[in-house]
Amino acid sequence: MESQGAGTGQWALRARIAALSALTLFLEMLLVRWIGTEVRIFAYLQNGVLVCCFMGLGLGAMRSRAPARLLPGVLGLILIALFIRDPFRWHLSELVTQGLAAIEETPIWGRVLESAGALSSPRVRLELALAAIGATTLILGAVAAAFHPLGQWLGRWLDEDPRPLKAYTSNLLGSLAGIALFDAATAAETPPRLWLAAAGVGLALLAPVSEEPRWARRAAALLALLWPLACPGSGERVAWSPYQKLEALPLWDVDGRTGRPQVCGEVIRVNNTGFQAMVDLDPARWAERPDLYPPKEAEVSHYVLPYRIVGPRERVLVVGAGAGNDVAAALRAGAGRVHAVEIDPVVLRWGMERHPGRPYASSRVERTVDDARAFFRRDRGAYA
Repeated sequence: MESQGAGTGQWALRARIAALSALTLFLEMLLVRWIGTEVRIFAYLQNGVLVCCFMGLGLGAMRSRAPARLLPGVLGLILIALFIRDPFRWHLSELVTQGLAAIEETPIWGRVLESAGALSSPRVRLELALAAIGATTLILGAVAAAFHPLGQWLGRWLDEDPRPLKAYTSNLLGSLAGIALFDAATAAETPPRLWLAAAGVGLALLAPVSEEPRWARRAAALLALLWPLACPGSGERVAWSPYQKLEALPLWDVDGRTGRPQVCGEVIRVNNTGFQAMVDLDPARWAERPDLYPPKEAEVSHYVLPYRIVGPRERVLVVGAGAGNDVAAALRAGAGRVHAVEIDPVVLRWGMERHPGRPYASSRVERTVDDARAFFRRDRGAYA
């Protein structure tokens, strides 16, 4: 009976290890993608978030015998969410991005701050850089703090198992499950609030084993469950594809006849950075509105000029087809068949639904959702 009870206890311990590992990897992937999307500079410094996840987890495992407290970690996650939500509209993410940019004019950062004129002062630039470094350190510290108690519990529970190989197997299987769950959530095009809700429930379930006063355990559980509410909402014009955050925003121009701003289409932003305007390539539309489509410029645009040089093609392949501008240009130039390859299903869907020329609705267009490199390895078509 004692042996049976010990076996049951070991299975329960390994189940806890697997569940904690799943939560840890889910939270890690969540923060790497979410912060890297909403704070533009971290799109290029994603390893910084990843390293801080590892650091918090490793430091926690090293201090596994110290009291494990959940509340400081949850407060770190709330801080990250409030920074991204930016409730006072201080443009915190952009300030950090601009402050960490070595050269203000670097094209990779997109638009500069509205107060760019003030940045010509070396003192102001230094102050902004120092503030950005401080904010970045705070955010990365919050990431590490969130993983510290998880590392403590993981290290402690792994040590408690008398069979380390089986304990590590549980850790590995749970980690793979956490990765698979997050991949499934992103493949289903779910928004961050759902990710935060799932992770928040997992963290709240850890509150009973947290070694802190009862009020702190209750506060940690409550804040973990409320964490999604601090996340910015998505809205009708925002979607999260398996790869990126997408926004469809009005494209403004000045009416040449009245001099007033007017909406002349839509532009897609990817991860808070300009990506592609959906351009109307209908010649009748160009002739109707020469103020929006100056003939001398329109006829030599990069959508039109290639076909003026090489002439119409019978079969055209467009990789990275996006919302459909290049597909519309090929159709306009008289292509017999167009094969459009785009890796992001949401971008392709928005092109089908929103592009003014409806190029993807043409019977001459074949659509494929795939990575271009994978498509090249598989496709045997001839294009000319």
